[in-house]
Parts: sequence; C-alpha cells; structure tokens
Amino acid sequence: MKKAIVTGATGAVGTALVNKLISENVETLVLVRKGGRVNKIPQNPLVKIAYCSLDEMADFQNTDNNMGQLSDNIYANAVGDFSGYFEVGGFGKQFKKIIKECKPQFFPQKKEKSHFKTNKKANNVNENTNIETFKSNVYKQSAPQLVSFEDGTKLSVWTDGDNNDLNSITLYFSYYDGVSWSNPRQVYNDGTMDSCPVLKVIDNTAYLVWQNATDIINTNNDDADATLEDGFGKVNIDFDISVAAFKKLSSNDEKGFSVTTIKNGNLDIMPKLCGQGDNIYVVWNNNGKNDYICNNNENTIYSSKISFNGNNVSYEKPEICYQNLNLVSSLTADYNNGLKIAYCMDTDGDITTDDVFIYENGKRVTQSKKAEFKPQYLEHLLYWYSDGQIVSRNSKLTSEKVFSDKYSLIKIDMITLRNNERLMAEIDRIAEVAGYLWTKGWAERNGGNISVNLTTLLSEEEKALPALVSSIPLQEAMTALCGHVFYVTGTGKRMRYVAKDPFANGSLIRIAADGKSYDILAEQPIQPTSELPSHLLMHNFLRAKGRDNRVVLHTHPTDIIGMTHCKPFLDSEKITRTLWRMIPECRIIVPKGVGIVPYEIPGTLALAHATIRQLEEHDVVFWEKHGILAVGEDLIECFDAIDTLSKSAQIYFSARMTGYEPEGMTEQQLDDLVPAFGL
Repeated sequence: MKKAIVTGATGAVGTALVNKLISENVETLVLVRKGGRVNKIPQNPLVKIAYCSLDEMADFQNTDNNMGQLSDNIYANAVGDFSGYFEVGGFGKQFKKIIKECKPQFFPQKKEKSHFKTNKKANNVNENTNIETFKSNVYKQSAPQLVSFEDGTKLSVWTDGDNNDLNSITLYFSYYDGVSWSNPRQVYNDGTMDSCPVLKVIDNTAYLVWQNATDIINTNNDDADATLEDGFGKVNIDFDISVAAFKKLSSNDEKGFSVTTIKNGNLDIMPKLCGQGDNIYVVWNNNGKNDYICNNNENTIYSSKISFNGNNVSYEKPEICYQNLNLVSSLTADYNNGLKIAYCMDTDGDITTDDVFIYENGKRVTQSKKAEFKPQYLEHLLYWYSDGQIVSRNSKLTSEKVFSDKYSLIKIDMITLRNNERLMAEIDRIAEVAGYLWTKGWAERNGGNISVNLTTLLSEEEKALPALVSSIPLQEAMTALCGHVFYVTGTGKRMRYVAKDPFANGSLIRIAADGKSYDILAEQPIQPTSELPSHLLMHNFLRAKGRDNRVVLHTHPTDIIGMTHCKPFLDSEKITRTLWRMIPECRIIVPKGVGIVPYEIPGTLALAHATIRQLEEHDVVFWEKHGILAVGEDLIECFDAIDTLSKSAQIYFSARMTGYEPEGMTEQQLDDLVPAFGL
C-alpha cells in the first residue's frame, strides 16, 4: 500500500489533499503541531495523526504510528503553492496528479466545491487563489451585484461595455446553478446605455431595475475617454426606468430576464426596489427639466407597482408620491405593511449651504443643523449619514468609523441597548437568577430556561432593531404578542454561562407584527430554547386574559421532581396541601397552589397547551418527572416561589427519611393565614 506523510493538514488545502489521498487508498500519516486543531482532519482508518512540528522533523520517530518503513512514500507540505514537498521513491508523478485533481477549497470552507479558476495575469494574486474572470477590461463603473436564492443558487449582474463608447454600456448577468456559473449574457440590449442597476431578491424572485437611456448619447466633446463622471453638462441624455424579473426555467439556456420599460417622460433616475409578497414596488426620481443634477424645484418621486407571473413582468401606471421637491441627491424605499420612501433633499437649492436633510414619507426626520445624506433601510429601520456618523431617527449610533454593513449596524445598536439602564438592570436580574438555579443544583447541563418580556423597557428605535437572521416561523400565531420583545435563554446553553454572560447565551427576539414569526435582534444569532413554543403560548395566553405577566421560568428542582414520581402527589389539591402544610411561607408566597401536568415530551405544543390549562388557576405548574414552571410579573418573585416550594419539599422528605409522616400545619392554621396576609 502506498503511504504518505502530510503536514499542514489542518488547513483548507491540506484537508482536501488528505481526502484525495484517502480516495486513492493511500495510508496517510498527518503531522500536526503540538496543541494543533485536529477536528478538521478527515476521520478514516487510513489516516493516523502524530504531533510533530516541522523543526522536529529530523528527530521524528515513526515507530508509534504503525506506518511501517516509508520506503515508497511521499512527504507533502500542503501549504502555500506546494513548492515545499519532496518525494521518495517512485510516487512523485502520482502525487503531482493528486495535487492537480484534489481541487482544494479555501476559507471560508463550504460544502460546495469551488468553480473558479485562477486568473494568472492578475497582479499580487496567489496562484492558489481560485478566481474566475467573467470578462477582462470591463467598464470601470461596472457596479457588480450578487444575490442568492433559497436553493443556494446565485445570480450576478453588472454593467459592461466599451469605456470609449457610453452607448455600448449595457447590463450582463451570470447564473450559478449550484455547480457552475453560466457564460455572461446581456440582460437586455436596445442599443442605448444602461446604468445604476439595483438587484434584489424578494420572496425568492430576483428583480432588477436600472436607468435606461432613451436615445443614443452624444457627448459633443473631443475626449475619446469621456464617461458619465466627466459631467452630464456635455451630454444630451434622458433616462427611463427599466424593470426586469429573472426567469429560472428548466434549461440553463432558457434562464434569463423578462424586461419592460416604464415610459414616464422627462428624466427618470435613482431607481429603487422594495416589496413583500404581491406588493413589489419600484421607486424613482423624475426631473421635469431633464436636469441630471436635479438642482431645481422640478423633482417628483414616483412609484409603480410591478408584478411577475413567472414569464412576463409588468407595471402599473406610475403614481406621484412627492412633487415640487428641490435637489434630491439620493433616495431609498422600503415595504413593511405599506410603502415607505426616504430621500435626501437640499432645501434651498444652494449646495454650498448645510441645509441637506433626510425626509421620510414627505416629512423631515430630524431638526439637526448638520448636513445629512445617503438614507437607507435595513430590516425596515431607516439609517443615514450625519456629520461623520451613522444615525437612526434621533439616536446617534456611533462616534467611531462609519460602517455600512449589517453586522456593524447591529454592533452599533448593541451599544445603544447597553446604554439602556432599565434594560440592563433586567438583564442583570436574569443573570442573577441563572446563577441561583445553577448553585441550587436545579440546572444540570443545559436544563431549564427563562423568558422575560422586555417591551416596556425599550424605546421605539430599540424595538425596531434590525434582525440578525431571516425571520423564523412560529407553530402558532401569537396574536397578543405582536411586536413584543423578549429575552430568551438559548437552546443548549448552560445556566452557569447565562449567569456570566446573558447576551452570549441568550438572545433578544421580536414577535412579528402578525404574530406568526419572530426575529432575533441581538446580540448574536443564538437560537432560543427548545421550550420557546411553550413560553410564548403562555405569555400569549396570559396577556390575552389581561394578566400583566412578563416572566416564564422553568427549572429542575430535585426534590419537587422527586415528588412527581409518587402517584398520590399527581393530584393538584393533594400536593398543594402537602407543601402548604410544611411551612407558613409556602401558603403566603404561593397562594394559588400548584397545578400538575402529566408527563409530556419536553418542548412540544401538547406540553404547552396542558400547562396553559393549569395556568387558568395557578401561577406555578409541576411537570411530571420533568420540572417546574412559574409565571409572574417579576423574575425574582418567580424564583422565590419555586425556592419556597423546594424548601417545603425538603422539609417533607427530611421528616419521611427519619421514619415518620410529618404532622404539618392544620387546616385551621392554614385558614388563619388568609386574613392575616390578605390572601
């Protein structure tokens, strides 16, 4: 059997090489630095691991690795450009073949193999970097865009043409079907210039809008390299807005765009896309004097609803949204139960003065005296640039470097959240109670979970934080919780870690406006506890009943679970009276007694609905052979109720362990507590 020694196997190239060696039935010894990560090394009977750094190679002994005498082997350094390998025996040619065929993947590693090839003419590009060049010498304002579909396929669109001929510039696309990228093709070529494309996937359909020149452009200058950036004062040009939808048909050759053009007259520019479901809109600015600079009071923002039947795209008659606007330098649009439009406008037509402000739905957003630019929506929340900072409404998000990507915006939002003293006080209480659950021995491994309604502690801006991931559907609509925000401990997360860092072991979630899904808002995309359906159904039920419930706490007290293993105690009246009689505080702190839910599989809706029936009369419910659940307005109070019940259970068991049935308080003594404590 052929044998090989491989170093650098923990990287992307090395992993691919080892897999290829395995497929060739080559017994492989992998050398790893001491303390190196071995989790990415393929597990196979042919693969053995030894800990040895390169500087220890001279002294390395193979006797403990059962590789035999490596007389017919190869040593491969799977790092860089493979130049570090040396060969022994006659295996060298086979190794070169393996290197050629292994097609290593690079970080970030994905399950799909790479389909790009090296552009060897590019400067400062490692020869191992897999880059496919669709076309060289593309138009320098190519505006490339990339979107993904739910099935993992992708679509890229960009502008291309002759830099010396503006009229040749048109849109191209390439489609990735999961295996390879298609040859670039034109989206639509009517012989005139295309520019400013906007590509967006809405409900798994790709829509595209752009500025389409209405006629041939005459630059009227002697500059052979004239571009748009040379100034449209030298260019006689009008634009219409073209709209397209991507058709994903059966054959690769059939994939392409359905295109239509909105004939609206005058200069139509700055197209934007937004929408949900059947409500897809294109929004743009129109200048009545055909002035590309738009520095006059002739600007009108239009919208048009578009539709796509799977074969043809169409549009409705454009509607005027806002008119008689002065210089509109940028605009954006969003759809969330209605169309929202935001734009940046110079109020006096003098671009030298600081009176450029953001407007949303026709109203000025802030009263700041600072110039404000570039509005954009992210997860239905409006952001813009103001005086070197990104802001949202009246909140200054950062004084640091301006960010534009989603992750950074979320990071900025967390700064705002952590400055919310009332919110952080509640988060501290969650951490405090999580620590109690662990030290009590009630939270083995990842046992137990907590949910707290934080809605009243958050500002409107905080409630509207962008989601970290796509919305997650709920099994049942939570109609009483629409728009509410909760802290929820994460699935698989230990309470001992929640106590140390609640944001790293839980998440803030927001119930959708229709109650049918939720978004994860902060701080990391931690998936909520598997008991989330139970928690939300309880919150929803209690709020619908008009009960001011904020907290659901579930944990695993040893003594209480022990009592639910005894059949006589699987009766609400029986177990309530038994626990009440052990200590007066139990009747005082848990005046409604406890409900009992016969065993149900954890995390199921059956368990949730059974619990809700008990919450009609109780605030604390025992889950047979599982644990306990408490609801209320305050997390500490919920913990105290469980703690008191646990103390009563301990007193009961202590008495039984000494050999006698505890006498307990009499019924009269229990009744006397009612007027004394206003129960």
